[in-house]
Amino acid sequence: MLKLPICPHCHTVYGYREVKKIVKEKSHTCYHCKNEFRASKRPCLVLILILFVLAVAANVGVLYMSPNLNFYALVGINVIFILLFIALYPLFVSFKDIKKGKKNK
Repeated sequence: MLKLPICPHCHTVYGYREVKKIVKEKSHTCYHCKNEFRASKRPCLVLILILFVLAVAANVGVLYMSPNLNFYALVGINVIFILLFIALYPLFVSFKDIKKGKKNK
């Protein structure tokens, strides 16, 4: 699951920035084979759940180890997890064939 998505028709690998642009579109035409596909955001829920559990565990762990910690340190921890989500998001996207509904991760 942790790899960049490929075209479901010709198996062309799309780059990190291209995936971020394709997710915003409703459908996309492959630049290599000219077939149409769409991006599936469903696997992103797995990423959200994993990062949410890790963020809660990190916050609880830091508060338990250092109860005198200030609010800004906790905000900093949460910002790190948000940036981690943004960085990993394209790796959890998959492309689906529009016509057949086939999925390719």
